[in-house]
Amino acid sequence: MKPLKLTMEAFGSYGRRTVIDFGKPDQNLFLITGDTGAGKSTIFDAIVFALYGEASSNASRKDGAELQSQFASPETLPFVELTFSEGRGRDRKVYIVRRTPRHKRPLKRGSGMKDVSETVSLRMPDGSEYPPKETDRKLEELVGLTKAQFMQVAMIAQGEFMEFLRARSDDKKAIFRKLFHTGQYQEIVEELGRRRKAKEGEIQQIKAACRLEAARIEVPQDYGRAGELSEQKERIRQEEVFIKEDLEQLTTELEMLRAWLKSQNQKMEENVKMLGRFRDEKRDALTQARELEERFAQLEKAKKQMKQCEDQEKEIEQAHRLAVRIREAYQIRERYERFSEETQRAGRAREQLEREKKLLPCIEKNLTAASAMEEEKKRLLDQETEQFSRTLDRVDRALNILKELRIAIKEMEQRESLLVKAQSDFVQAENQVKELECQEVQWRNQERDLQSVGKELVLWQSKEQEASRFIRKTVSLRQMKKEAAVQEKTAMEAQREYMQARNEYQEGSAEYEALRQRFLDGQAGLLARELKPGKPCPVCGSTSHPAPCRLPDENISVDREKLEMMEKETGVLRTRQEELAAQTRSSLALLEEKMKNLRQAGDDLKKEAEDLGWAGPPCRTLEEWEERLKERTIQLETEGKKLKEKEKQFQRVSEALSKAEEEKVRRREKLELARKSLEEAKVRLDSSRIKAETYEKEQEYPDEESAMKVLSQARDRKTEAERGWNGAREQSRLVRERLSRTKALITRFEAELPDLIQEEEMRREDYRVFMKEKGWSQEQWQSLTSDHPKEDAEELLEKVQSYKERRAGVQAQIRSLTETIGSRSMPDLKQLEEENKNAEKHLGEARQLFEKRRREYENIRLAHETMVPGLEKRKKAVGEYERLDRLYRILSGNKTGSRMDLETYVQRRYLEQILDSANRRFWEMSGGQFELRMYQLERAGEGKNRGLDLMVYSALTGKEREIRTLSGGESFMAALSLALGMADRIEAGSGAINLDILFIDEGFGSLDEHSRDQAVKVLQEMAGGSRLVGIISHVTELKQEIEDQLIVTRDENGSQAKWKIS
Repeated sequence: MKPLKLTMEAFGSYGRRTVIDFGKPDQNLFLITGDTGAGKSTIFDAIVFALYGEASSNASRKDGAELQSQFASPETLPFVELTFSEGRGRDRKVYIVRRTPRHKRPLKRGSGMKDVSETVSLRMPDGSEYPPKETDRKLEELVGLTKAQFMQVAMIAQGEFMEFLRARSDDKKAIFRKLFHTGQYQEIVEELGRRRKAKEGEIQQIKAACRLEAARIEVPQDYGRAGELSEQKERIRQEEVFIKEDLEQLTTELEMLRAWLKSQNQKMEENVKMLGRFRDEKRDALTQARELEERFAQLEKAKKQMKQCEDQEKEIEQAHRLAVRIREAYQIRERYERFSEETQRAGRAREQLEREKKLLPCIEKNLTAASAMEEEKKRLLDQETEQFSRTLDRVDRALNILKELRIAIKEMEQRESLLVKAQSDFVQAENQVKELECQEVQWRNQERDLQSVGKELVLWQSKEQEASRFIRKTVSLRQMKKEAAVQEKTAMEAQREYMQARNEYQEGSAEYEALRQRFLDGQAGLLARELKPGKPCPVCGSTSHPAPCRLPDENISVDREKLEMMEKETGVLRTRQEELAAQTRSSLALLEEKMKNLRQAGDDLKKEAEDLGWAGPPCRTLEEWEERLKERTIQLETEGKKLKEKEKQFQRVSEALSKAEEEKVRRREKLELARKSLEEAKVRLDSSRIKAETYEKEQEYPDEESAMKVLSQARDRKTEAERGWNGAREQSRLVRERLSRTKALITRFEAELPDLIQEEEMRREDYRVFMKEKGWSQEQWQSLTSDHPKEDAEELLEKVQSYKERRAGVQAQIRSLTETIGSRSMPDLKQLEEENKNAEKHLGEARQLFEKRRREYENIRLAHETMVPGLEKRKKAVGEYERLDRLYRILSGNKTGSRMDLETYVQRRYLEQILDSANRRFWEMSGGQFELRMYQLERAGEGKNRGLDLMVYSALTGKEREIRTLSGGESFMAALSLALGMADRIEAGSGAINLDILFIDEGFGSLDEHSRDQAVKVLQEMAGGSRLVGIISHVTELKQEIEDQLIVTRDENGSQAKWKIS
C-alpha cells in the first residue's frame, strides 16, 4: 500500500480543506517540519483513520467527536479521503477511501446539536462502490495488516519505541501477543492446567493404600540411606499429591535396601570368613613370634657356647656323658607328654558329654513353653489387627461425615451472606434508579455552563505554542552557549599544543644543525689525517697542506645513520607543527563563528520577546531569562490544566447525557434481577439448612479429635501386639537353636570318646615300655629334664664330637642366626597374644551380626514383595499426573530457575528475526560499534522471566551490557533500528504485502553529526525503491540534508500544509 493523495477538512487541527499530494516530492525521503502542535502528527492520524476508523495509538485513542476540528464551523462536514495504490507494475491498482468521523452538527430545525454516526465508502479501481458494511474488512485485506501492526510498521514514534527498547519481558510479551497472535500458546498452558487438576482426583484414591503399606516398612538404623528411606516413607504418608518419582523412589529404595541387606549378608559372610582368616593369621603370627623369640635365645646360647668353648675345654668328656642322658630323658619326656595330653582330652570329652546330657531335658521343656507363647502372641496380634481394621473403617466414615457437615455449615453461612447481599443489592438498585434521574437534571445544567470552553481552549493553545517556541529557542541558545564554551576550550588546547610543538621543533632543529656541523667537521678531519707532505689531496689535488683540519675527539662518534635519523625526527616535528598550526587557525575561526551565532540568536530571541510583549524588565543573564520563561510556562500549564479539565468535564457530561436513558433501562433491569436473586437466595438457604441437619443426625463422634483418639488407641494396641509376637518368636527361635546344638554335641562326644580312650591306652603303654628299655625311673628323668634344657645335650655333644671344629661351628651358627633374624627385633608376645584374643572376639561378634542382618533381610524381602505387584498401576497414574504437572510448570514458567513460559519462548523466535533486521541498521548507524542481542537463553528464566530482555554488544570492548547504559543518541539509534526491524518482520509475516510508507517521529535531536548522517543514510537506502519515508522533526540540520519538505504551520484558522520542493 502506497498513499498517493490525502484530503482533510474539519479534521483535527485542519479546519480548512487541505490536500497533500505525496507524488510531488522528487525523492521518496522527505521531511515533515513545523512547530510543536502545528499538526504534523495529525497527517498520520488521518491516514490511519481513513484505513481503520481510529486515529493514533491505543495509548491515546481518538475517534468520534474528538476528531471534529474546532477550527471549522459546526456546519462543515468533517472527513478524510485517502487515495492509495496497491501492488506494483502491471498489478498496480488505485483505491479511494472516504471516511467521516462521528461528529455533531446543528439541528436543521430549532436549536441544539445532533450526533451523526461515522460513515465510510471505498471506491474500487473499476469505479464501483464497495458495500459499506464490508468496507473495513476489505481495507484490512488490501493493506494486509491489522491496525496495531500498521501502527508498528508505518509509524515509528520515538517515545513508544524507546519504551519498547527498555521494556521488561512481560511488557514486550503483551505487545508481541497482539502483533504476532501468540495467545494460542497461553491457551495450551491453560488447557494443561485444567487436565492437571482433573488428574488430582484419581491420585487421592491411591493415597490410603500407599500410606498403609509404607507404614509397615521398618528401616535398619545402620543403613546408609536410612534417612532418605525414612524421609521417602514419611513423604508418601504425608504428601497431599503423590508424584511418580516418590513411588518409584520408595520401591527403588526398598529394592536398594533389599540389595544392600543381601550385599551386607554377603559382606558379613565374607567378613566372618575374613575374620576367620585374620584370626588364623594372628595365630600364625603368634607362632612365628615364638619361633623368632626362640631364634634370639639360640643366638644368645651360641654366644655363650663360644665362651664355653674357650673356658670349659677340660669338661668335654663329662659333658658328653651328661648329654647322652639328657637326650634319653627328653625322649622319655616327649612320650610322657603325649600320653598326658591324650588323658586330658578323654577326660574333657567325658565331662562335656555328661553336662550336655543333663541340660537336654530342660532345653526341651523351654522349647515347648516358648512355642506355646509364640502361638498365643500370634493369636493376640491377629485379634488386634482385625479390631484396628474395623476401627479404621468406622473412623474414616465418621471423618467423611464431619467433613461434609463442615461443608454444609459453611455453605449455609455463605448462603446467609448471599441472602443479606441480595437484600442489599435490591435496595441499592432501587436507589440507583432514583439517583440517576436526579443526576440527569444536574448534567443538563452543567452542559449549559460549559459550552464556551472550546473557544477558551483554542486561545490557550495559541499561547502555549508561543511559549513552546520560546522554550525551544532558549534550549537551542543554551546549547549554542555550551558548544561555544567547548569550542573555546578546544581552541585554547589547540594553541597550547601548537606552542609546545613549535618549541619541540625549534629545539630539535637546533640539535640537528649542531650534529650536522659536527658530522661535517668529522669528515674533514678524517681526510686531513690521511694527508702526507708531497702527496696530492684527494679532494683538491694540491700537494701542499699548510693548514689541515684538526679532528676533535667528540666528532669521531658522529656517523651518517645517526644524522639521517635525526633529520627524519626533525621532519616529523616540523610536520606536526604545521598541522597543529592549521588546527589552531581552524578552531579559532570556528570559535569566532559560534560566538557570532550565539550573539545573533540572543538578539533575535530578545527582539521576538519584545515584539510579543514578553520582555518585561531587562534580563542580564540567560539564567534570568530562563527563570522568567519558566514562570510563564507554569502559568500557562496551570491555565491549560483548568481548561482541559473543563473540556473533559464537558465531554463527560455530554457522554453521560447520551447514555443516561440506556443506563435507566439497564438499572431497571438490574432492579428486577435483584428481586429474583433475593427469592432464589431464600430458597437456597432453606436447602442448606436441611442438608446440615441431616449430617448432624448421622454424626457418630462429636469431633475429629475424638475419632482420631479412638483410632490412635487401636493402633497402639496393634503395635504392642506386634512387639509381643516378635519377641515370642525370637525367644522360640533361640531355644530351638540351643536344642539343636546340644543334641549335636552329645552325638559328637559319644562318637569320639571310644577312640580317645583307645588312644590314651596306646600312649600309656608306649611310655612305659620305652622308659623300661632305657632303664630310667620317672623321678630320674623328671629331675634331669628339670635341671637341664634339651639344648644343653646338643651343645655338649657338639663339644665332644669335635672340639677343634667347635669354634668354627659356633661362629657359623652365629652368622646363620643373625641372617635369619635380620633387621627384626624381639617380638612382643604379650601384644600378639592380646591381638589373637581380640581376633577371636571379633570373629564371634561378626557371626552374631551376620545372623541379625539375615533376619532383617527376610523382613524387607517380604515387605518389598507385598508392595511391588500393584505398583505399576499406581506409577502409571502418578506418572501421568507428574508429566502433566511438570509440563504445566515448565510451559507456564512456574518453576525455579525456569521462569520463561512457552509463549515467551516462541516470541523469542520473532524477536530473533526482528534483531536480524534491526542489527544491520544499528551496526551501520553506530559505525560498526553496537549490536542488539537477546538475553542468554540459559539465564533467561533465572529469578524472573527475562526471555525478551535486550542487551547491547559493544565491538570496542567485546562485552555485553545493559540497554539502559546507552546514551540518548545511542538509545535513539537502537530504538529506530528495532522499530525498523519490527516493521520488516510484521511486513514479512503478513504475506505478499507491499507497504510503501514509513513515518518517523522525532528523536534526531539527540544524535551527533556523524550518527545523524549514518541514520539518514540508512533511511535514504530504504527510500531508494518505491517506499515513501517521512521524517517528523524540528532538527535544523535535517532541513539542510533533506531537500524535499512538507512544511506544517498553524494560525487562528487551524493547520496548513504545503510542499517545499528543491
